[in-house]
Amino acid sequence: MEANEARESFFTTKLFGQETKRTCERIWRCLKKDKVTSIGIYGVKGVGKTTLAKLINHLLQQKTQSQVIWINISQEFSIKELQNDIAAAIGLDLLEEEDEEKRAIALHESFKGKKDFVLILDDALEDIPLKMLGNPLKVEGGRLIVTSCLLETCRKMGCQRKFGVKKLEEEESWSLFIEKLGNEKVVIPQEVEEMAKFVVNNCGGLPLRIITIAKSLKGLELDGLNKWKKALENIIQESFKGENNDVIQMLLYSFNCLKEQNLQQCFLYCCLYPEDEKIPKDQLISRFILEGLIDTKETREAEFEQGYEILSRLESVCLLESAIDSKGNQCVKMHNLIRDMAMRITYENPMFMVKAGVQLNDAPKEHEWLENLDKVSLMRNKIAEIPAGTSAKCPKLTTLMLQQNYHLWKIPDSFFEHMKALRVLDISHTCIEKLPDSVSDLENLTALLLAFCWNLRSIPTLEKLKALQELDLSGTAIQTMPEALETMLNLKSLNLHAMRWLEKIPIGILSQISSLKRLVLSHHTDVEGEELEELKELEEFQGFPIN
Repeated sequence: MEANEARESFFTTKLFGQETKRTCERIWRCLKKDKVTSIGIYGVKGVGKTTLAKLINHLLQQKTQSQVIWINISQEFSIKELQNDIAAAIGLDLLEEEDEEKRAIALHESFKGKKDFVLILDDALEDIPLKMLGNPLKVEGGRLIVTSCLLETCRKMGCQRKFGVKKLEEEESWSLFIEKLGNEKVVIPQEVEEMAKFVVNNCGGLPLRIITIAKSLKGLELDGLNKWKKALENIIQESFKGENNDVIQMLLYSFNCLKEQNLQQCFLYCCLYPEDEKIPKDQLISRFILEGLIDTKETREAEFEQGYEILSRLESVCLLESAIDSKGNQCVKMHNLIRDMAMRITYENPMFMVKAGVQLNDAPKEHEWLENLDKVSLMRNKIAEIPAGTSAKCPKLTTLMLQQNYHLWKIPDSFFEHMKALRVLDISHTCIEKLPDSVSDLENLTALLLAFCWNLRSIPTLEKLKALQELDLSGTAIQTMPEALETMLNLKSLNLHAMRWLEKIPIGILSQISSLKRLVLSHHTDVEGEELEELKELEEFQGFPIN
């Protein structure tokens, strides 16, 4: 989830369909009346509820003095997360308070100091107790807008006025399709126009579906009747595979238009992150590199350039959206419908197990670790330990994401015994105290990520990990450099930032890591002699100034 005061401009926001435009006008008239303090906007996924809410948001900013607080609600939200997001938006510090009711009271008191504000809750799938969000409607000048797939949710949340967003009419759908295809620049042969209209009509009047199909066609060289016919036939074939008129099947066409396998794999990789996640582009590209999804280049800069190009292509066919997170990072995110489609693809080949950000208290049972699993994401849950004796028999597993299980303190040695293909292991932001010795036998590992494992004081020998390209020990309690680090001939990135107990890097280690391109140190970490000259040759160095 992300909350902000929504100061970005939505001049580019455009509504599709006359009925939706009229709905927008009715909502705006309601907001100008003092008696209406809560509004619900409902409709099926992909119909344009969020787009409509964004336009209302823009109007509020441009035509009123209202402070707008925009909250995206993920499928597995928690009250505390919502409270944190609202607090961040209104400049309230709740970090020291754990009791949810006291946090709600603090939010309420903060709301009372505002003359006019609008809280927008986008994509509420269930009734959310407003009392726990500071009771915004019990404050003079406070108003609420809720968007939801369900009219019932709007009713339960006490919305005074409720507005349904309707699907586009056939003529409106066709106009939108032509517009997104490129207007006059793209000519549809008369012989296939009926087939094209059939495809558009089977989008069910959902703008998201229509735009996705149009942009996927826009990216093809359709310079003849046969190419148009084949492209449209492919769409029709995909749309009727499985469930009739299934929106996810329609979205599959855009995925299948990504002819290069690495593009498809990069897209699917994004579904390993939680729903509604804004994924920093640099972080994602770094993962693509480690997973071998980007061609090896002479410099990291060249590899990142290819990564940006991949993300740009995925955005151009509407499979990813641009976003900016609270730290100002350039990010991408997946629309929920598109993520659902990606998840469906990964049920079979490649096979993923994704349970990211769903409030899991226990790790999956041993029988859930299937033999054909390729990637597993259990990030951002509440898993405290993996039970003793657990052995995940996943000989094909290449990626395991356990980061941000903040209470995870124990992993048994048996857990990694059958993961010999593992390439990327992320245990960052956990309270793990000791890494299993079996990690030393993961000879295909390219990334070992242990950032801010504050309780971690040592790691087993790295002698066998000859393929390792990235080692992140930032924020750990490790006091000495890992054993056999100097033998890591493929190591490109080493992060030793915020290692409060590491005061000195022994002479000779850095000079022996011939592939090193990136090094991050704490300012207090000492480097001596000839090692300083080695630092000057790095592509990227963060730490003390080098003369």
